Amino acid sequence: MSDDRSDLEARAVGGDADAMLDLGRSAEEEGDFDTEIEWFEKAAELGDSDAMVELAEALLGAASDEGDVENAHSWWRKAADLGNTDALSRLGQEAESRDNIDEARSWFMRLGALDPESAGWALFRLGERVEGEGDREMARRFYALASDFGTSDAMYRLGAIEADEGNAAEARQLFEKAAARGNGMAANQLGVLAAERGDVDAARQWWEPLADAGNSWVMVQIAELVYASGDLIEAKRWATRASVQADVGALQLLGDISGDEGDLIAARAWHEKAAQLGSAYSMERLGTLERDAGNDAAAHAWYEKAAEAGDSDAMFYVGLHAQDSGETAVAHDWYEKAAEAGDTDAMINLGLMIKEEGDIEAALIWWEKAVDAGDLTGMILLGLESEGAGDVEAARAKYEEAAGAGRADAMFNVGRLADEAGDVETARVWYEKAADAGDEEAKVVLEELDDA
Repeated sequence: MSDDRSDLEARAVGGDADAMLDLGRSAEEEGDFDTEIEWFEKAAELGDSDAMVELAEALLGAASDEGDVENAHSWWRKAADLGNTDALSRLGQEAESRDNIDEARSWFMRLGALDPESAGWALFRLGERVEGEGDREMARRFYALASDFGTSDAMYRLGAIEADEGNAAEARQLFEKAAARGNGMAANQLGVLAAERGDVDAARQWWEPLADAGNSWVMVQIAELVYASGDLIEAKRWATRASVQADVGALQLLGDISGDEGDLIAARAWHEKAAQLGSAYSMERLGTLERDAGNDAAAHAWYEKAAEAGDSDAMFYVGLHAQDSGETAVAHDWYEKAAEAGDTDAMINLGLMIKEEGDIEAALIWWEKAVDAGDLTGMILLGLESEGAGDVEAARAKYEEAAGAGRADAMFNVGRLADEAGDVETARVWYEKAADAGDEEAKVVLEELDDA
């Protein structure tokens, strides 16, 4: 036996709880369960709260029935009553494992008086749990408690809830509190809010420190922000920084910037890199580059890859190719996939196909979906169907709405309806609007009116 071991045992026999605890831990390492329990229990009975925690865990590890479990928990509770933070944390976790959320909260709140940081994280995790279970209000309460203990992630989640509910001012305040504590997600979201309200300088102020810390995703956000403002040089600078980390968004944007600059070789090279990393968007862009270059076979191959990868624009083009090739069933399938993914051109074409098949009600549904998504062609088609059914007023309302949004063919139709009703003056006004907007048929009709 070593001198150190002899000294420990002598001190333990003399009533030294720390020595007893060390001997218990040594026995645990040696796999001597009985000796481990003996020393932990002696130290615990002397009031050592750390020993109580270790005794409880040892007993739990060997528990064979509810009585053993309760005995272990009783030691945790004794340690908790002495202010042991490990015991308070374990009791909260144990209550959570039994789905007793209120009891878990109670233990974690007691923990907060001694260890605010640990308590904050524990309450935050409870908030995440109940939010994941669909109880947003309870989650809000837990996040608020965690925020009071200084947990920045909880402040961020509270801000996200407020933002989701349309409370922008409250969300911004919470994000700022979290960002002040170094929360990068909150700082990023403040940049997003600034960008949404058009404050480019404020957005960059929040984002650039994150980008300088190496966050490539934020670099791309900055690049996209300045790209939207027309500053291709600055956009390229930020996107290039992000591309070093093989950020797909950066590669995509560099491809688009190169295309805007007329450098199609570079555009193709950047999009090919992104496509190799799985970018469906870049696959679709490569298809368009090939199509514009007259390479229809290569274009179709890229569109098919992009469509299979989930790009709705590519799905539409594959459907269009199939329709042009007489493969009606294939076209129908791809249009439907693209439409379900939100592509309004596909909704329009799918509706036209379905109408040809005789199901006008289903066609109207797809055109209404296109209108709901902001598509004016769908509005005009609905107007034409109303007109065909004899409901001229409904047709006029659709045409006028589309005309108000700038559609020249809708302006022409409003004029045509007025003309057919004998109101030549109103018809001329609308024909002139349509002609000014570029409608060739309106120009012809105006010439005919002038010659009459």
